Amino acid sequence: MHIACRQVPMESSSAVTNDLTLESVKEEIYSRNSPTLTPIDIEAHASTVHRILELKRKHDVVILGHNYMEPLVFGISERNEQGDSLALSMSAVQTDSQYIIFNGV
Repeated sequence: MHIACRQVPMESSSAVTNDLTLESVKEEIYSRNSPTLTPIDIEAHASTVHRILELKRKHDVVILGHNYMEPLVFGISERNEQGDSLALSMSAVQTDSQYIIFNGV
């Protein structure tokens, strides 16, 4: 299926994409999810999130996260790209990324 739409660059406000160290990933996850995720949860998943973010950058992927997803999903979603299905669909047509991962329900 091909959907024709006007492409508008989408800016990511995620600090993680600028400074992609494991420590910066932990800090970003904590800032987005405290107190929902405990430091133990963050420590357990930080290396996986870090790897996902590396691959996301390498392969030009934007990740959209539905607001019903697990809190950890927001550690890999674009900071401004979280919401309900309609809001995420509207964001998806504005990205200039090569690939879109839509974490929905």
